Amino acid sequence: MPDLISAAGHVAVFTGIAEDGTTRFHARPLLAWTVGDDGRLVGHYINANGQTAVASGVPNFYRYMTDNEWEPFFLRQLSLASPRKAAP
Repeated sequence: MPDLISAAGHVAVFTGIAEDGTTRFHARPLLAWTVGDDGRLVGHYINANGQTAVASGVPNFYRYMTDNEWEPFFLRQLSLASPRKAAP
């Protein structure tokens, strides 16, 4: 079994399509990192089925982020999705 490295404070970000057809992003907290065959870190998370999965192996994987990077990214996504009021 490969050595596990703490992934506290990191998320895997995935894409999805909203009902209006726009791309939306959602994050899953990472459990641990391992070092892949190519020497790069690989993030592991719990998927919707309750199984451990390698984030970068999922087709709609976008990228890894820290919690601090994810928060403004997510908030920006929400502000873009908000209906805009017409100017008077």
